[in-house]
Amino acid sequence: MTENSAASFFQELDLFEIDMPGGQKIPFKNNKALLDLLNIQYPHWREDGHVTSVPIARVPRLFLHNLQMSKQLAKEFASLQKGEGGEIKLYRLLKDAKYSNGNGVVIFPNVNGREIFKSTMAHVEIDTVLTHPSKGIFVFNVKAVGGRLTPQKLKGDIERHGNFLRKLSQYSSDNPADLIPIHSVVCSMHDDNKKKFSSLLNLEHDRDQVLIFSKSELKPDTFLAAWEAQLNTLPDFDDKESFDILVARLVALNSIESSLALIHDQMASNYMQATNENKKQFDEFEFGEDKSLLEGHSLVGTDKKKRFIIWTQEQLKIIAFVTKHLLDPSRRGLRLLVTGCKGSGKTMLLVFIAKLTESLFNNPDSDCSSYGNVVVCDGYFKSPVLTELLKRLLASTGALVYEAATILLLIQATITIQCLKT
Repeated sequence: MTENSAASFFQELDLFEIDMPGGQKIPFKNNKALLDLLNIQYPHWREDGHVTSVPIARVPRLFLHNLQMSKQLAKEFASLQKGEGGEIKLYRLLKDAKYSNGNGVVIFPNVNGREIFKSTMAHVEIDTVLTHPSKGIFVFNVKAVGGRLTPQKLKGDIERHGNFLRKLSQYSSDNPADLIPIHSVVCSMHDDNKKKFSSLLNLEHDRDQVLIFSKSELKPDTFLAAWEAQLNTLPDFDDKESFDILVARLVALNSIESSLALIHDQMASNYMQATNENKKQFDEFEFGEDKSLLEGHSLVGTDKKKRFIIWTQEQLKIIAFVTKHLLDPSRRGLRLLVTGCKGSGKTMLLVFIAKLTESLFNNPDSDCSSYGNVVVCDGYFKSPVLTELLKRLLASTGALVYEAATILLLIQATITIQCLKT
């Protein structure tokens, strides 16, 4: 059995559980419990004209602004940020659209199966999914940058995204027939040339359709009319039970590990600036082979989810200053004051410098190799939460994290030794 098979995907779903208050866990295969959870979390999701967003806002994939990054990094992330802008624009258009005829829709911005599944058939990154109770599922593919965009590339995305949602619907079902329409929507944000996507219309059949929106149709004053016109061309479907279960499963996956869970994980681990793309941020540094240490310690996360910290210009200046000092054989002590608001990355920078220093101290080829251990502590000795965070983030290194009680014992031991000597 390969990791690309539906069977391996279903086996993973068999193991999924939703954590509930009080330590209760809901198995993913329990459809009734998932539906109850959906109705509790979003009680108005069926109501006429109601638009539900899961999560309640679209979380960006890159939290840094261009002004915070170096020119080189800003250039490298330009296409990602332009794509982000297109996806945010579409999200707002769908959120503000009016829906009638007894319909309530649910929007899932940025459905990312890569963060949840090992099965490669579930390794999809869908810009937006919209569930419509009478027209089916709409899978949006937003393209804000032209050039290398080809119908062949889009065809592959359409097939993989549709297959993922189809299998999610068929999981643990006595009736695995494809009864829910899954429509693909291509949003071309950069021009009005729909003809170049005409070959995608060959993917249409009685159930699933391909819809194409051009730049001029994706504007606040034109989108609603164009969107309603497309919806009116689609037939209604009748399998409401399977539809409700699929919506509940998408909400459950979001609860397990999607945008909200990912942002919570990044906040808890203090790595809000992390991305899955490695960038050569230290190319301009003149530290020879030691640059590999800088890149290595910018890699964070677990074996399942690797992330690379994207440093701001100010943080890179501090890293360069400290590294230069550590590699200077004639150096003396260094006192450095780093200021910033809560959440600005001070602790993240401290952990990075501690790891870097510890690596240099333990490198026999380094001029720093004989300088002993690295010790990190909360300077006020008043925050057990910060101390525990530092211990967790530095657990894989040889750096020591001192606690207030440890410092007190050391002071008492010193006083005792001094008394004995006198």
